Amino acid sequence: SILYFLVVLCLAFSAREKIGKSLLQASVTKQTVLLIVVFVFSFYLFQRSFSYDFYSSEFLISSNLYQDMGAHIPFIRSFSQGENYPAEVPFFAGKDLLYHFMFDLYAGILEFLGLNLVHAYNLVSALALTFLLVIIYEVSVSLFGNSIVGILSSLLFLFNNDFSFLDFLKKNGLNQTFLSRVWHNSEYSSLSFLNLPYSNFLNINVLLNQRHLVFGLFIFFTIIYILINPKTTKKELTVVVILIGLLPFWHIPIFIAVTIIFLLFLLFKFTKIKSKIIFFLLLLISCPQLILIKLNSVNITLFRPGFLVWDHLSIQSFGLFWFFMFGIAPALALIALRYANKKQRLFFLLFISLFIIPNIFQFGPDMFDNHKFFNIFTNIRILFLIPK
Repeated sequence: SILYFLVVLCLAFSAREKIGKSLLQASVTKQTVLLIVVFVFSFYLFQRSFSYDFYSSEFLISSNLYQDMGAHIPFIRSFSQGENYPAEVPFFAGKDLLYHFMFDLYAGILEFLGLNLVHAYNLVSALALTFLLVIIYEVSVSLFGNSIVGILSSLLFLFNNDFSFLDFLKKNGLNQTFLSRVWHNSEYSSLSFLNLPYSNFLNINVLLNQRHLVFGLFIFFTIIYILINPKTTKKELTVVVILIGLLPFWHIPIFIAVTIIFLLFLLFKFTKIKSKIIFFLLLLISCPQLILIKLNSVNITLFRPGFLVWDHLSIQSFGLFWFFMFGIAPALALIALRYANKKQRLFFLLFISLFIIPNIFQFGPDMFDNHKFFNIFTNIRILFLIPK
C-alpha cells in the first residue's frame, strides 16, 4: 500500500501542471471552490446510502446496499482490528477468497487511526468520486479541446441511460407526486415485463454498492489521460505502467480492461510508447499479484457469448437486451462520431473492445461480474454523446 501511494504521488506531481492549467481555465480559488462543491456532493451521496446512528449504535444502510455492506463492513474491520493477509473476506470465511482488497484496507487504516468506520468508508469513496469526475472532465477536454463537453461528460456520468424508467412510469404514472416518488424510490426498476434478464448495473447505485469500482474508474481514466496527452514524458509513461501493474490488488476487472486498452494503444500506435521493455515491466509487477490471487481464489475464464442472455442467445434476445440497456446513447454516439476527427474515432473504436470481449468471455465464477467492463465502456461512450 505504501508503494502504491508513492507511485500515485509521483504521477500526480509529474502531471500537476497539465491538470492545473486545463481545469475550467480558472483561477486557483475557483478550482478549489469547485472541488469542494463536488466533494461535498459526493460525500452527501455516499452518506445518504450508508450512515451511522450514534444514539442507537446502528448502521443505517439503504435497502439496495445491505448485502454489499454486509461484506464490506467486516472486511474493513478485519484490517482495522485484526490481521488479514492474504486478504480473506470474512463474509465468505474459510473460502480462500483473495478479493481486490486495497480500497477496504485504506478505509480500515482510517478507522484504525480513529475515524468512525462509516465516515472512513464514505470519505475515501467521496474522494474517489470527486477525482473521478475531475479526470473524466480532463480526458474529455484533452480529447476534444472543449470544456463544455468535459462538463457535460462529468454530469452525464451520474445519470442512468437505459430504459428502466419505463417500468417506473408503468408502476407510478405521471401525476403531481411523480417527483416525490422519484426522490423516495427505494426499488430497482426493471424490464421484467419484456422477459429480459435485466439488471441495473449501469446506474449510479452500482457505485454506491461497489465503492472500490469508483476508485478503479478513477485510476482507469487517469491512466488514459496520461497516455493520450501528447506532452507526456517517458518517465511519466513508466510510472503509468507501474500503476497498471499494481492494479490487481485494487480492482482486477479494471486491471484487465486497462491492460487490454494499453496493448491496443501500443498496437495501433495511439500513444508515444515504443519500447517493448515497458510491457515486460508491466508483467513483472503484475504477475506476482495475479499468481497470489489465483492460488487463493476461484477465478475462471470461459467462452460464453451473450453476457446475461448466454443461456438463450439469439440475435433478437441479444439486440433487445442491449437496446434497452443502452437506450438512445448509441444513436447519439453515432451522431457525435460524424463530427469527430480520425484520432477521436480511433479512440472510440479501440474502446469498443471493452464491449465486445465481455460479450464473448466470462471472467470469474459469475457471469454478472462482467458488468464492470460495460460500466467502463459506458463511461467512455459518454464522451461521445454530444456532437462536437
